[in-house]
Parts: sequence; structure tokens; C-alpha cells
Amino acid sequence: MKFGECNEGLFDGAVCSSCKQTFHYNCIGITEGGYRKLHEPSRKMLEEIKTMSSRMTAFEELVSQIKLMRDEFSGLISSVVDASTIIKDFGLRLQNIEDRLLDVEKTKELINNLQSRLDGQNCERDAAEQRNRMNNVELKGIPQTANENLLDLIVSIGSKTAVKLYSPHTIERL
Repeated sequence: MKFGECNEGLFDGAVCSSCKQTFHYNCIGITEGGYRKLHEPSRKMLEEIKTMSSRMTAFEELVSQIKLMRDEFSGLISSVVDASTIIKDFGLRLQNIEDRLLDVEKTKELINNLQSRLDGQNCERDAAEQRNRMNNVELKGIPQTANENLLDLIVSIGSKTAVKLYSPHTIERL
């Protein structure tokens, strides 16, 4: 291939930015090293662009992973909110049970107090009945007759059995 002004064969050379024609380095008055140095920032820029592109791909992948994590956290937040609601409901139910237990304990205490009072009243009633029966006499086997005076009959029985009645007026009931 022949290029440039000398029309000699060319495998590598400088490319004109205007006409896009390739020249020997010597034909344009620059060494190959100088040309390479002249275009080294451009090459570095190209390498940086390639590096940035690979970094951009990694960044895009990172953004995608962050979006996925955000979606997962959104589901996790929803689960935590649901769990929180369940725990609050459980707490309310537990508080209700504790309140009811306090009511039951108060009721039990009231029942115990009422039972104590009832036991005391039963003892008092039994003592009163016992006092009332202390002076009672039950007579069996004596035939009943018409127009008899029960008070006279008791005084008569008392005198025959050696039970002294001080007065017929000490008898309260017949």
C-alpha cells in the first residue's frame, strides 16, 4: 500500500485528522515515539473510557442489587409491621386476661370474706338454737285428753320425777 506524499509502502503511520490520510512519520516531520507521545493522552482517555464503562456496568449492577434489596426490605418492613400489629393485639389480649384475673382474685377474696361471715352466722345460729333447746323437754307416750291444761300436767310430772320447777311461769313455751 502506498500512502502520503512519497507513495511508498506503509504499514503504520500518522493519520491526518482533517483528510484522514495516513503518512509516514518522517514525511510529516515527527518521530514515531513523538507521535505516540502526542496521542498518548488520547490513548489514556480511551483506556479510561473503557475502565469507566466497566465500572459503569458494575455500578449499574450495584444499583440493580440495591433496588432488589429495597424491594426485599419493603417486604421485610411489611412483615415487621404485621408482626408488630399481632404483638400489639396479643398484648391487649394479655392485658385483658390480666384484668379479668384481677377481677377473679377480688371475687375470690369477696367469696372468702362472705364464707367467713356465713360461718360466723351459722355458729351464732347454732349457739342460739342450743340455748333455746337447753330448757326444752320433750314428752312422749303421754296420751292427750280433751280440755287438759298442759302447764298443770308438766308441773305434776315434775313433782313425780323429782324435778323441781320453781314456778310455772318459768316455762316460756309449750
